[in-house]
Amino acid sequence: MRGSKPKPVAATDAATQKDAKTGRFLPGNSGFGGRPKGARSKLSSEFFDDLYTVWNECGIEVLRIVAKKNPTHFARITAMLMPKEVEIKKPMEEMSDAELWDMLVTLRAIRAENPGVFSGEGAGPASKPHKAPAL
Repeated sequence: MRGSKPKPVAATDAATQKDAKTGRFLPGNSGFGGRPKGARSKLSSEFFDDLYTVWNECGIEVLRIVAKKNPTHFARITAMLMPKEVEIKKPMEEMSDAELWDMLVTLRAIRAENPGVFSGEGAGPASKPHKAPAL
């Protein structure tokens, strides 16, 4: 009804968890009951279970239809699935000289025990060998 004042809410246990001086709720207590724990994750989990079921039934056919009838939407779907950021790591730059040396010694030992492992067999022509320092 317009112009009527809202009825006061009955005091709850949450209302008793206020700072006596300021009247503010204590940390970790917003004063509202909120969503039950796990409700959101349960919804998400059930949605993805259902989505997976439908995907198994007709996923590839739907993709083919979308790709043919609306390639713009198909491209948009593909783009949305791609990561927004790509982190490029160079782990060897973070290794100490001693760690790099140990790795080189290990690789040479593996190569000595298994000739042809690093030659690129089956992967096309191998690149020119690089001169490594003698051990």
